[in-house]
Amino acid sequence: MEARSMYRTPPDFSMKKEIPAAADLQLAHIAYDPVLECMTDGFVALDFQWRFIYVNQHAAHLIGATPALLIGKKFLDCFPEVSNTEFYKAYETAMQERVSMHIEEYFVPWKRWFEKYIYPTSDGIAIFFHDITERRTAEEKLRRSQIRLSETQRLANIGHWEWDPVTEKLICSQELCQIFGLEPIEHVGDLSSFLSNVHPEDRSRINDIRCNALHEKMPWEMEYRIIHQDGSTRYIHERGVVETGTEGKTTRLFGYAQDISSLRLAEQALSESEDLFRSVFEQAAVGITLTRLDGSYAMANHKFAELLGYTPEELCDLDFQSITHPDDLGPDMVQVNRLLNGQSKTYSMEKRYLHKNGSYVWNNLTVSLRRDKSGKPLHFIAVMEDITDKKQAERELIQQQQLTEFIIDSLPLNVFLKDENGRYLMINEEAARTAGISKAGAIGKSDFDIFPEETAKTILEDDRYALASNDHSLREVPIISHGKERIVLAGKRTVHLQNSPAMQLGFSIDITDRKQNELRIQYLATHDALTGLPNRNLLQDRLEHAISMAHRSQHMVAVLFFDIDRFKLINDSFGHKAGDEFLQIMASRLRQVTQSGDTAARLGGDEFVVLLEGISSNEEVVHTAEKILACLHEPLTLNQQELVVSVSIGISVYPNDHQNAETLLKDADIAMYHAKVGGGNNFRFYDSEMNTLAFQRLTTENRLRKALELDQVVLYFQPLVDLKTGQIKGMEVLMRWNDPANGLVGPDQFLSVAEETGLIVGLSNRVLQEACRQCRRWHDKGLTGLQLSVNLSAQQLGPYNLVRTVKEILIETGMPPSSLKLEITESELMDDVDRAKRTLHELSAMGVEIAIDDFGTGYSSLSYLKTLPIDTLKVDRSFVRDLATDEDDAAIVGATIGMAHHMGLKVVAEGVETPSQLDFLTGHQCDLGQGYYFSPPLPADAMESLLQSGRLFPMH
Repeated sequence: MEARSMYRTPPDFSMKKEIPAAADLQLAHIAYDPVLECMTDGFVALDFQWRFIYVNQHAAHLIGATPALLIGKKFLDCFPEVSNTEFYKAYETAMQERVSMHIEEYFVPWKRWFEKYIYPTSDGIAIFFHDITERRTAEEKLRRSQIRLSETQRLANIGHWEWDPVTEKLICSQELCQIFGLEPIEHVGDLSSFLSNVHPEDRSRINDIRCNALHEKMPWEMEYRIIHQDGSTRYIHERGVVETGTEGKTTRLFGYAQDISSLRLAEQALSESEDLFRSVFEQAAVGITLTRLDGSYAMANHKFAELLGYTPEELCDLDFQSITHPDDLGPDMVQVNRLLNGQSKTYSMEKRYLHKNGSYVWNNLTVSLRRDKSGKPLHFIAVMEDITDKKQAERELIQQQQLTEFIIDSLPLNVFLKDENGRYLMINEEAARTAGISKAGAIGKSDFDIFPEETAKTILEDDRYALASNDHSLREVPIISHGKERIVLAGKRTVHLQNSPAMQLGFSIDITDRKQNELRIQYLATHDALTGLPNRNLLQDRLEHAISMAHRSQHMVAVLFFDIDRFKLINDSFGHKAGDEFLQIMASRLRQVTQSGDTAARLGGDEFVVLLEGISSNEEVVHTAEKILACLHEPLTLNQQELVVSVSIGISVYPNDHQNAETLLKDADIAMYHAKVGGGNNFRFYDSEMNTLAFQRLTTENRLRKALELDQVVLYFQPLVDLKTGQIKGMEVLMRWNDPANGLVGPDQFLSVAEETGLIVGLSNRVLQEACRQCRRWHDKGLTGLQLSVNLSAQQLGPYNLVRTVKEILIETGMPPSSLKLEITESELMDDVDRAKRTLHELSAMGVEIAIDDFGTGYSSLSYLKTLPIDTLKVDRSFVRDLATDEDDAAIVGATIGMAHHMGLKVVAEGVETPSQLDFLTGHQCDLGQGYYFSPPLPADAMESLLQSGRLFPMH
């Protein structure tokens, strides 16, 4: 294969040529100027000094002067700019070496290209010059064209070839040689040898195509692969043409071949890229869509369809506007318009899409706009990531943060977070309230910006201590808040977060009120809340301390235990508020009569104790006791009424009585009981016999409880006799204790214990129940018209529901209410008048009669008789006993009978034992009598026999 340059080789203008003898021009030859004048080339002759000695017309025309003007002038004077040109160098060479020179040169003065022949002569030099500007211009155009063609072919990987069917030579361009990896200007013998460079799998095909084109004399086009010299496979696109002569004979084949490997590889890469895109598009873990400019979906992958519950095909019938949450559509369209206007290249936002089931799905949306080469928008590419769980987590986190903030703000604590410089990063509502600043206003401020300087310094010192010591314990810190001194309990902890400076988390709580409350609680724990006196606890401590000191100093300690006589009557008569006021007056008086070293304490209720320390004799104790009695007995005004009260004082002394505090208090309490039994308004020293009596009372209580369990309490009945007819009208129910150890025990030996211990309620209810049962049995035996009188205890009128109890017993036994009379003493009635009124009215409404027992022994006026539903008055035996000898008793009894009858009440005289008593009572028309004159109390069977006898008692 022959390789031929596409460019003409330029002539060598620097060649030196020998001047042939025939061409030797002498000045004499100028005689042939008609010939020179007729030449179309310029001719001039110069002497050795460069002077013009001949100029033909063509040269003169080019020079722009007549020959006559030029002859004799120096060439360099006319054209000084040629002194450094190739022409000048050739002239010098021809002149010096006497050789001819041939050059082609661009002559600047004339702006033309000239071909110059320089010959030496005997007179100087002769110059022929021919204008070759057009030729040189064409050659330059050809050269540039060839360069552009070659460069174009190189850039396009195109090479051309020719094949001469006569010589069977294939001529290839350099570019084609480079495509095939061959040496330039290489010839191949024939076309078949060219097949050796073709991929074996393509040889047969391309040979058939060329042969068919040669036979049909038709152009062809084909692609094939070659094996490059470097071993790589290249893809070739070839076009060829068959050229024929006038006789239709093929004269040559020519064409071009283009290396399209990059195109095919690009296509292959594109195909692979498209496959990859489709694979990624369909298998992506995020939603991807191709969206038209109007918002409709051109493509949607399965993930996006799955997110919204649609198929990809269904989505392609929708647009994004119709499945966007209304609240998110506006912001979304703003970003879309920014893309279309070129204000942004992409945008991201969180938005909600409408699921097919009607719910909304949160997605993180990223959108970009694809444009063509001219910048015209084509479509949107959107990527959606399901962030529903994330948003749910965010909502939960926000809710958790809000809940945490709410909890922190709800805490009754000052919670705060400071940076390393002591400036607040966060405070809660309580801390803001304490500081007197808003939560937002505290951020960035230090304690010096918020609190007074002294408080800020105190807090700063505590902060530094906590940071330096890493002490997390709680400390009390004094501060000034809202202008007031406060105390806060503060705890602080250093917080280290990754890549963050150390912070200080702290909390404090205002414990000023708590400290005050603690002092108050401590005070209340040791003092009586009503009177302010020391209470039992403080008294116990002081008493133990006094005993300890007395033991060392050999002194005495006295305990004076007392209560107010009949305090309950005061409470019930004037009310609890007045009762409290009374106790406060008593406490105030106690303070006045006790010395500074002594202790006046209230144990509770109306019980007080005075502790005397450092005494040396009982006389000192007696003196103090008398002062207390006198001071507390002075009249006082309560509810605008003057009152005189008394107290009963029990005294125990260390070391005479006992050695410990508890026992001394108990001894004084026992002594106080005996003082009260002795009539009150006095004092008693403790002695051991009192303890024996107290033990006996405790023993009696225990045995009485057992007796109630074993039904050892039995009923006795004493007749109530009509003093006009002598007939038995009823009986009073009395109780006896059938004690196995002591025989039959009267009520005077155990009722007081029952009252004190609360056993009286159960005991009285049992007596009432059994008495009604017995009365019912007598009624069933025909012993009718009898009325039972049963005694009530004051405690039964208390919180116990006496009315219900009586009603239940009457219903159970079937006893008529009119056959029952309930007796209550005057003093018991006055313990709680209001409650007694309500209870007695309810009982009277049921048909039960009410009697006042022991009338005349109480302390109240007779005004209550008008307000209570009383049926009978029972004159106490103390008035009946001395009727015959005591005029006062006779007057009282007579007046009582007259008053009762005037009020429509019956009168029963208790303790009738003599005929003279009976005579007085019948003479004053007393209704009923009761006593040993008629009959002692009898057991039920004896009473039944007496009733069955129908006995009438004589009245004279």
